[in-house]
Amino acid sequence: MMTESSMMTEHGDQVMVTLSITNLMRGQILSPVFIARHGPDADAGPLYTLGQPASTSLAKLAKDADASGLLTDWSPEGNDAISEAMFVALNGGPIMPGATVTMSFEVTDGNSLVSFASMLVTTNDAFIGASGLDVSTSRTVNLNAYDAGSEAN
Repeated sequence: MMTESSMMTEHGDQVMVTLSITNLMRGQILSPVFIARHGPDADAGPLYTLGQPASTSLAKLAKDADASGLLTDWSPEGNDAISEAMFVALNGGPIMPGATVTMSFEVTDGNSLVSFASMLVTTNDAFIGASGLDVSTSRTVNLNAYDAGSEAN
């Protein structure tokens, strides 16, 4: 799994970010992607912490591709440190091997961290993701798969 972000300054503090997630896994389908753009002080805390159990909301995404809990937890309403949260699909469905889903957003508020996750569809509770990835500079990141720990393997 690979993610790329690129930024382009438009006017002053206004920056356009394009985030692309490419499924590089053979035989593994990804669910649509939950993504939140936020600052370091987001009330929701980190999307996940290595070595710690996944939140109930992240486990729902990892088990059933259900992002409803994450969209609630990461709602920008009442939290200035969360700018936006969305569930992004590729042509309305999953991300097949070799496919790329791309999203763009405008950063005008300084919140240049993104957290995102997607279910590995043919597993019982695995996901890929990034927690607090700084997209203020262009980069390519290879992602790891994680076990949400919500079911016995």
